Amino acid sequence: MILKQKNLKTIILSLPKKGLNLILILAALLCTYSCNNNNQSNVSSDQVDLLDENTVIIPEDFPSFYAKFHVDPEFQLNSIQFPLSGKAPDEKWTAESWEIHKPFNDTGEFKRDMENIAGIITETIMDNNGMFYIVRRFAKLGEDWKLIYYTQGTNLDGFVPED
Repeated sequence: MILKQKNLKTIILSLPKKGLNLILILAALLCTYSCNNNNQSNVSSDQVDLLDENTVIIPEDFPSFYAKFHVDPEFQLNSIQFPLSGKAPDEKWTAESWEIHKPFNDTGEFKRDMENIAGIITETIMDNNGMFYIVRRFAKLGEDWKLIYYTQGTNLDGFVPED
């Protein structure tokens, strides 16, 4: 018995018409699926990801700004929109009263959340018990990122310790 090697063209041409249609449909579906996956991976970093509501899209230049903000005190001071406002009307920081912020260290005692709403990056850092927090908002003003809002506080409002 002699076995003949068949190539793909020979196999496709020897299929009944229904089988050929099925292969063409599967190839079209595969191509469509492949094109859709490529489009999803090309989402710009400053666009909202509508596919996963838990995904926060951070602009490409923000992580390098954020890292430098925490290690270079002069850069940090120059990257703050002074006087810096906070939650309360009288909550204002000046360059003279500002304490340099250090990098966030994930020791497990605090959790950090970031949101991007219309290009404003809001960072919330809270202790695991939910009692103490800071909120910072960063926005791109012109070509540069700036800290535009800062507040710190406690969720113990109204708590008065007994003497």
